[in-house]
Amino acid sequence: MVAGKTVCLRRLSRGDRALEVRFNRFLGHDKVTAERIIESWGDSTVAAVEGRHVLAIQDTSEIHFNTTPQRRRGLGEIGKGNNHGVLLHPLLAVDADDGSCLGLLSGQVWYAPGASHHDA
Repeated sequence: MVAGKTVCLRRLSRGDRALEVRFNRFLGHDKVTAERIIESWGDSTVAAVEGRHVLAIQDTSEIHFNTTPQRRRGLGEIGKGNNHGVLLHPLLAVDADDGSCLGLLSGQVWYAPGASHHDA
């Protein structure tokens, strides 16, 4: 998704229908949730931070989805209420001595500001 600069599964699969189906099956599986994906962020980062002086930096990103009222699927209002999407609050580990990025530690996804959210 990062390399392909898209979240569109059809574009990510580059015309490979079998790959598109595998992406859909993976993301549609009951055990694949935003919370479990976020939990896994810290797994590989733990080894990278061991023995280092680490800064944990949190920021907020608005993830906007072009959508219609019929296809919002629980997305909340973001920005000034004129867009729909989620707010992502990642926690990033950075080496305090050399500034290198060590990885993501955890995060939260908020579906609607001021309303219910899902902690990781």
